[in-house]
Amino acid sequence: MEFRALRANEIDCRVATVKYTEKTKGVSLLLYKDARCDMRILDETVGSENWQREHYECKGNLFCRVGIKCKGEWIWKSDCGVESYAEKEKGESSDSFKRGCFCWGIGRELYTSPFIWVDSSHCDIKDSGRKDQYGKPIYTTFDRFSVSDIDTKNGEIVSLTIYNDTKKCTAFSWKKAPAKEKTKANRRSLNDGDEIKKDGTVFINALDEVNARIKVLAAANGMTNRALAEKILEECGMTMENADYSKILDYLNERGGRV
Repeated sequence: MEFRALRANEIDCRVATVKYTEKTKGVSLLLYKDARCDMRILDETVGSENWQREHYECKGNLFCRVGIKCKGEWIWKSDCGVESYAEKEKGESSDSFKRGCFCWGIGRELYTSPFIWVDSSHCDIKDSGRKDQYGKPIYTTFDRFSVSDIDTKNGEIVSLTIYNDTKKCTAFSWKKAPAKEKTKANRRSLNDGDEIKKDGTVFINALDEVNARIKVLAAANGMTNRALAEKILEECGMTMENADYSKILDYLNERGGRV
């Protein structure tokens, strides 16, 4: 069973974090779909009479199982949801349904999204008037964002453009770089000066080394790779667009196994 990739107008953007420090100013975005999108794709792909959904509770969690009739037999896939800030029960029901559809492959390409960072030059950041537990001001944005263009290949996002509907400008544009041929003896680096020498003889890519370190440290500290990467970039005063991986590696060497 194969489902088509989501179209740009079927994908919504949600503000994940707002950063406003001396070195880093901007917002990060997440891509998501709504339940109506899942219903529409199920209807057009298998027919409205050939799919159904059921909700059930297990160990305090609300699950949704999505059934599709395949060659006369019902096949089910399920997942649990999480409550939303508004209308908790309704939000949990909708979220479990969307996750159940992810299990079938609907919108699964969203998991391959690049890190979406919108610099403050392409969005308006305001003081919310509230403070965090440390007494620091909490910043927010009221800008609305949308996906203006997206391209996928083999279930993976290969290009993405985000538009700021409030400021009427392109906020983020990304295209996956073509794979570069690497040799064991001398792998080319992403940027000039990013190649580092290890054991005095073998050249490796600083980006590869940073990714490997982050994977180990994230697991040791109970964090996701992305969350740790964002934390390190912020502490180094960098963004994904201007990251200097050699300097990040120096930072990691100085910190040892601590994050």
